[in-house]
Amino acid sequence: MQDGEEKRHNGVPWARLLLAGLLFVMAAGQASNFSGFITKIGDYQVPIVADGLLGGVLFSAELFAAVGLVSSAPRHRQIGGAVAFGVALVWSVLASQAFLRNLVLDNCGCFGVHLAQPLRWWILLEDAEFLIWSALVWRAEKAKRPVTQSQKEHTTAPVLAACVKDMPARPPAQQIPDRMPATTSSSPAPHDKNRSPFTSGL
Repeated sequence: MQDGEEKRHNGVPWARLLLAGLLFVMAAGQASNFSGFITKIGDYQVPIVADGLLGGVLFSAELFAAVGLVSSAPRHRQIGGAVAFGVALVWSVLASQAFLRNLVLDNCGCFGVHLAQPLRWWILLEDAEFLIWSALVWRAEKAKRPVTQSQKEHTTAPVLAACVKDMPARPPAQQIPDRMPATTSSSPAPHDKNRSPFTSGL
């Protein structure tokens, strides 16, 4: 049973690998023409963050998440899933605010200047799918996080305390008196075989 669980946890989840591949292709397309990618980010007209800074953060986060998701360390995969969820959230917010403001975009810029897709309502559905996908992968990696020794002790301590509490109390040992009680005079006299029963009243 234990070997089966270990194989199941060490198996290759295709959802995580596909998500890592998508993020890597996005980062590669953006890096191939980074200045063009920054121009596409500028089409979203985000007033708070500079276009170059937002594009650089997105590119770095996509590459970081892709590497983390294919890592052999559970902690790195969990962080990669969290960063991938953040990337999907940023793209969803960018597309949603541009769609609500009726901005005209001939290319959403997810793959840089490549694979141009105009901003339409189905792009919002694709971003929602991307967001749910990354959230499920992140949740799955969090569920497979190994339990440390301190967490095991923290979990088993209340159980042991409850078991000890429910155990019946041990009765005190019976004490043996130091001296036997002295024989009182009211004890019956030993029976005399030679004594006749007819003389018992004499």
